[in-house]
Amino acid sequence: MQHLLKFLVDNGYVYHCRKYHDFDDVSDVFWAHPNSIKLFNTFSTVLVLDSTYKTNKYRLPLLEFVGNTSTTKTFSIAFAYMMYEKQDNVYWVLEMCHEMLHSKDLCPKVVVTDRDTALINVVENVFPKATTLLCSYHIGQNVRAKCKLDCKVKDLKGKNGQAIKPASVVKTVMAVWLDIVDSETEEAYIDNWTQFKVVFAKFPKFLDYVEKTILDPVKEKFVRFWVDKNLHMGNPTTNRAESAHARLKMYLSNSMSDLSTNWQSVHDMLELQHTAIHASFQTSIIMLEHRFKGKVLWSNLIRNISRETLHHFVVEYNKSLEIGTDKSKCGCLSLITYGLPCACMNGLKIKNATTLRLDEIHTHWKRLRFEYEVDPKLQKADISLLP
Repeated sequence: MQHLLKFLVDNGYVYHCRKYHDFDDVSDVFWAHPNSIKLFNTFSTVLVLDSTYKTNKYRLPLLEFVGNTSTTKTFSIAFAYMMYEKQDNVYWVLEMCHEMLHSKDLCPKVVVTDRDTALINVVENVFPKATTLLCSYHIGQNVRAKCKLDCKVKDLKGKNGQAIKPASVVKTVMAVWLDIVDSETEEAYIDNWTQFKVVFAKFPKFLDYVEKTILDPVKEKFVRFWVDKNLHMGNPTTNRAESAHARLKMYLSNSMSDLSTNWQSVHDMLELQHTAIHASFQTSIIMLEHRFKGKVLWSNLIRNISRETLHHFVVEYNKSLEIGTDKSKCGCLSLITYGLPCACMNGLKIKNATTLRLDEIHTHWKRLRFEYEVDPKLQKADISLLP
């Protein structure tokens, strides 16, 4: 632990430690790279939280805070080793994360996590104005596990009325369940849930679990109809954090290293991560693809927004050629979930031969550098635990 803290001090990291009650043992450690803090203050709209395991010989869970840039690059905001994943520990860690933000205006609008009760409760307290979304994949895994326990009747009927083999019951459950998760309207959700109840009518215990434990309490946090009412910037699940975990474990030598060895691997990963993000910013500023030249619609946006955002506009542009200015066919999801002009808005611009303005683009997509400096107060190291 002393080696870890010394490395953090020597490399200018912002970090915090907490002792376990009245003992001298450290219970939780939180740290963040200075450039990661700059990125967090620059791109703070969406925060993704997830824990990973088997990273150290002490079996401490590692909570990783993840965000995404205007060039859709994933960046690790901060890390925390926790003695336990209890509400008290998680609350302290999230408070440390909150302190890194320069102002209340920068607080996340959306926080995405798995269905960890302690984490959900803490997020709502630390970021009260943020909308909490739950990862539909993790919820689906819970449904799958419960199905294996409760759904064992051989003569189960599928959607087409044909008998389903026992080995196919779980597969059928997940297919019908995904229809519920992907419901684009409230009417579609009701129809899909009704169909689900018809198919699995012989399993009242399983249906009761799905309805009372999952859908009734939290359907607004993972079903597409409700999720797409939020500015999640394309992050409705914790997939971005999962991919960050996978990348992290590529750098870790093994799952039985000590904390200081792990930190060096994380540090190396972050240095390369920040270099790649800086390069992606420069690419958006300097380079221009041929297909973006000569387009009046987004002439004001070139080199002022990321290239990835321009790619998004190409999709919406092609859609606008089909639907014109018809809002009923558009759905305006691009505007709601990404903060970008949608197909019907593009159609109106094309009709009037006008260009998109920068003020019609969400700030997130216009930032192409590490904008915010780290608050000097945050860099005052707590070296009371050093030898």
